[in-house]
Amino acid sequence: MQAASTVLEPVVVKSGEDRAPFPLSLGGQHITSKVRGTDTGGAFSILHLVAEPMSGPPMHMHTQEDEWFYILKGEMTFEVEGKRFTAGPGTSVFAPRNIPHTWQNCTDEPVEAIGLITPAKFEDFFADRASGRMDTPAEFGVEFMGPPLARL
Repeated sequence: MQAASTVLEPVVVKSGEDRAPFPLSLGGQHITSKVRGTDTGGAFSILHLVAEPMSGPPMHMHTQEDEWFYILKGEMTFEVEGKRFTAGPGTSVFAPRNIPHTWQNCTDEPVEAIGLITPAKFEDFFADRASGRMDTPAEFGVEFMGPPLARL
């Protein structure tokens, strides 16, 4: 007997459009959903990130997801597993699950990047945070391990 498969539909998201049910802005980071987990059967989600100057998340680690970033515009400072480096346009950064990481826009201009999260459940964490629900990190397999780079 063959297992039923999910039939996925094509998705086209134009410039400025967002697949999320509401805008996501977290501490100077503006996140636009371009492909949601519901579009991919939960396999991955793709986000467009605009990081305002000096914005960035605390040092953290995912236990359930891998993250990938591709810098489109500007420079972002990353720290992944204790290694700090600057990533400019065209740079790709992979932060596997169970590896501490963070990033910070240390410049005075916004930075734009594309992010891929796999599997896709973590996009629900962003929605919870943006809606003011702040007590859910463990539910999504994220562990906060320290301050943002600007405070180190």
